[in-house]
Amino acid sequence: MGMQERTLPQFTHLISELKKLNLAYLHLIQPPLAGGPHARRTGSEENLNQPFVDLWKGATSTVILAGGYTAESAKKLVDMDCAGHNVAVAMGRFFTSNSDLVFRIQRGIAPSMYKREFFYEPAGAEGYLGFGVSEEWEKERSKVSVTKEVV
Repeated sequence: MGMQERTLPQFTHLISELKKLNLAYLHLIQPPLAGGPHARRTGSEENLNQPFVDLWKGATSTVILAGGYTAESAKKLVDMDCAGHNVAVAMGRFFTSNSDLVFRIQRGIAPSMYKREFFYEPAGAEGYLGFGVSEEWEKERSKVSVTKEVV
């Protein structure tokens, strides 16, 4: 019997009780991939949180799922695997190296890889602000600046 089978009853009970509290959201993290800390989900892996997402259905709040998702695997999770559920996907690690992450996802631009050693850098030039933004972001921004000056 694996870990999931052993813990499913207790987490099912816990989430059933949490649902009664009308919380703002339920945040679940997918267990790590076998490929290590830099492994990315492709969308073909089993969503081990699916029983809990199904259990949360009918709640008035969102389930936030995290754990190594890419833009593509997050889209598959929301549109297919969890269709009909109020689900959002968190991508916290990639925000540390991509201050323009939403822009990149919207335009299909690959994110810059994060560096774990900078996750808790207090206020240095490295880390969140040290990675810069995509060239496409800079081009968009310059168009907006020029338009504002002309008007």
